[in-house]
Amino acid sequence: MLIHRFICQKDAKQGFEDIGRYIINFLKFMKEKNPQQHLKYMPIKAAFPIKSNFEIDARIISFYDKKLGNCIYVHEILNDTSPIGFRNFTFQTQISNIKTEIDKDLTSVPKEEPTNTTETLVPTPATRRYRQNTISTNRKKRCGSLSNVNLEIEEITDDEIKTKILKVYQTEDSETPTDQSLTESSEDNGGKPRKTIISSQGEDFITPKFPTEYTHNFDEFNQYMSHIKKFEHIQNLQVNAGQKLDIVIDSETEKPNKKSIIEGRNRQYITATFKYQNIYVGLLELENTGSTSTWVISSQKPIIQETFDRFLNLYIKKNQHINDIKADHKSNKTISFKTKNHERNSKITDSDKDRWMVGMLSKIKI
Repeated sequence: MLIHRFICQKDAKQGFEDIGRYIINFLKFMKEKNPQQHLKYMPIKAAFPIKSNFEIDARIISFYDKKLGNCIYVHEILNDTSPIGFRNFTFQTQISNIKTEIDKDLTSVPKEEPTNTTETLVPTPATRRYRQNTISTNRKKRCGSLSNVNLEIEEITDDEIKTKILKVYQTEDSETPTDQSLTESSEDNGGKPRKTIISSQGEDFITPKFPTEYTHNFDEFNQYMSHIKKFEHIQNLQVNAGQKLDIVIDSETEKPNKKSIIEGRNRQYITATFKYQNIYVGLLELENTGSTSTWVISSQKPIIQETFDRFLNLYIKKNQHINDIKADHKSNKTISFKTKNHERNSKITDSDKDRWMVGMLSKIKI
């Protein structure tokens, strides 16, 4: 989990690189200043891995120092509630493919289970006649950072590990001239150029082995908006800045509604409004990592923020399915609710944009 944070979360990665540079520069400075001095202590000032507020539980000692004033010495960090950066986590428990049935001919070793164990500890050696007793503290089973993460356990055998998890990349030299490309990689085995990443940072302390190629669905939405504003029949188009959803807690499970969070944080959405053939239209795009569809709201009255809030409350607070919201507004003569799917590709052609616009305008009905 820590590896995921310092590779995939921008603020954590930057902070990790900064503290690495600081340590190297400090050691270099002290060595040049006094090469014979043996450095025992080093002051470190590090930032937290995230910029938002979160809680930390720790074992500490408070004391007063004449130079520093009131100080706190942290012995151990027990728990924290900082978002870990993902929504789902699966434990893969290895099951060995060995024989687990016990043969009846095996020699048994008798053990006694004491029914009355005192709380007295004595210095004399224990006896193997009794079964071992275990005493442990009541530790929290889940840390605060995983409070909004769905945890699952998946059992996997030794043979499955070889086929599903362990992958060995066998590298061999190739004399074939190969061009370079800054575009995304594909599975095609033809004579394609190799992907190249260009960096201006010099030596990087952390270089992701598998850099993300994920394109945010807001990027596609903004491309569609830039396209439709070119047409005269789209009047008064206004695209609003992204907003955060309030995290809604389920009263039955006491857990956050999955519709209101993404990657352990508040889910975001973006909206746009315009007028088409004397009908007021509102578009809402929810932040997604999978398939994406835009909400298309048509009304006889201007679409305002309260209009979007109304449908968000139906979807999240009342936990209605999208199809149920559509059905409830099918015969409504003042406002309608429909959806329009769109591409998940950073390179959308003009033909794609035209098809999406035609499909979206066909949803506008009162």
